[in-house]
Amino acid sequence: MFREEAVTVGADLVRRCPESDKFRTSLAAYRYALALEYADRGNTRKAEELYRDSFEESQHLMAKYPADSVRYGYYATARRGHALLRLTNPQNPARYLEEVNALLQTGEEIPKDRANWSAFVEPFLQNYWEAAEVLERLGRQDAAVAMHARGVRLLQDISDRNPSDCSARRSAAVGRHEQGQRRWASDPDGAGREFRLTRGLFDSLILDFPQDSHVWMLYATFLATCPDPNIRNLSRAEKYAKEAVARNPKDADAQGVLGICLCEAGKYAEAHKELKGCLERGGGRAEGVGYALYRCYLAQARWGLGDRDGAKGELRKVSAVLHGEWLVSWEIWAAPDRSWRLIEGTDPPSRRKEAACGLKKQGIPEGTCGTVPGNGREKKVRSGDAGWILTLLSVCLDNANRLGKCGEVTL
Repeated sequence: MFREEAVTVGADLVRRCPESDKFRTSLAAYRYALALEYADRGNTRKAEELYRDSFEESQHLMAKYPADSVRYGYYATARRGHALLRLTNPQNPARYLEEVNALLQTGEEIPKDRANWSAFVEPFLQNYWEAAEVLERLGRQDAAVAMHARGVRLLQDISDRNPSDCSARRSAAVGRHEQGQRRWASDPDGAGREFRLTRGLFDSLILDFPQDSHVWMLYATFLATCPDPNIRNLSRAEKYAKEAVARNPKDADAQGVLGICLCEAGKYAEAHKELKGCLERGGGRAEGVGYALYRCYLAQARWGLGDRDGAKGELRKVSAVLHGEWLVSWEIWAAPDRSWRLIEGTDPPSRRKEAACGLKKQGIPEGTCGTVPGNGREKKVRSGDAGWILTLLSVCLDNANRLGKCGEVTL
């Protein structure tokens, strides 16, 4: 195996030239890559050893070169991999949270007056979202919200320091959006504030970066799927999604976002056309999270058009993806008290708030029509294709499905 040979050669070079920090840096990277491979193959013991060796070497180099953000990145990724092993066999979420808190503390202690501070802390961001999901699964909802809020504050700091960085500002808006979604069921007033901040961030992005099609895509999806009736605006969502397509017609994901907005508006025939076209063009990166998202909405469109068998077929395709190697988030996996819903009928936006609160309290709502089985299988956690796609799929699961009465769908 090539990576094993790289680690062997790298270790030999370090042994021969112990004063060479360049060789040490390379060896840390090789060990991390090999640890990923062992983790994928289920060899937890070997993966743990390699992750630990990698982040300990990087930690030593961080102390020696405090102005080098690359070494912080190596440390953060290796330490995160080591922590994530606690969520596999055997599962030990308490140990995971202990390691992640130590990791996050390292990132939060980086002085903010350091040159290029954002580059130092960005590798730590993914840990906030993952830790929030774990806390939520443990029933510690308040702690999950607080953990996510820590990450959002970091995102906002990065955005404020880089006003000309469209990507940083987009991430801050997405973070606010997701924070609102997380707070909606238990604290609708607080969630409403988050949603209003999100809308303001997107408005400023549209003014400053009108040429960026991803801004239009994100804003459109936010307006189409937001559970707050004071924010949700389906006509503007459709308009902005069409703007994204016009600005980047080669982007299959822009077409997919338009399909989502049309589906949310109940325009199922148009939504079916756009979503099918998106998937045929490779939208969602073939087998990734976006793929599952678009399939979910395509199923909803086919159900709305009366094609029950076709809708069930789309859900089976989603199930196949989530049971494979592309499971990327705790939120995506159907936990015992959750299900994927494909519901016939619609509620007016004014009832969305009440309905969302009811779903959270009841766990599984009335009218549930379909579930993707997943309990009892080993759950894999990886970073997503893109943060915004993870957010959209989370929204799709919790808020985009319609409430109503219908017969049970057997997958």
